[in-house]
Amino acid sequence: MEHKPQKQRLSRVELRRQADEERRDRNAPWQSLILVLVLIALAIVPVAAPGTTQQEMRQEGQQSAVRKAAKKKVKKQAVKKSSSGKTYVVQSGDSWASIAAKHDMTADELAQLNDSTTTAVLSVGQKLKVK
Repeated sequence: MEHKPQKQRLSRVELRRQADEERRDRNAPWQSLILVLVLIALAIVPVAAPGTTQQEMRQEGQQSAVRKAAKKKVKKQAVKKSSSGKTYVVQSGDSWASIAAKHDMTADELAQLNDSTTTAVLSVGQKLKVK
């Protein structure tokens, strides 16, 4: 008589755990793919506030483009030639050092050229002489 090895009987809990693991293994590639697709969609599609329509989003995009063009125009107008040399119109966020760097000068040279000091406060719209 041959002796056949008996299969071990698994408890219900072990069977359920094994079935759950197999299900997770089958679903894992799909879950990863879905996650990647969602991340790509979020990167491509602009996120809008709830209730914002596509038309409102388009208008906002157009307004943003107009603002950028206006900023470029203002920067071009900021440096003008005067009869005694170039002048620069101070913009929001400008400092003595930032203006001087744009014109290959030091902040002290710029202040001296304008009969001022680097500790003086600049005002938006103020005209400064530059090289």
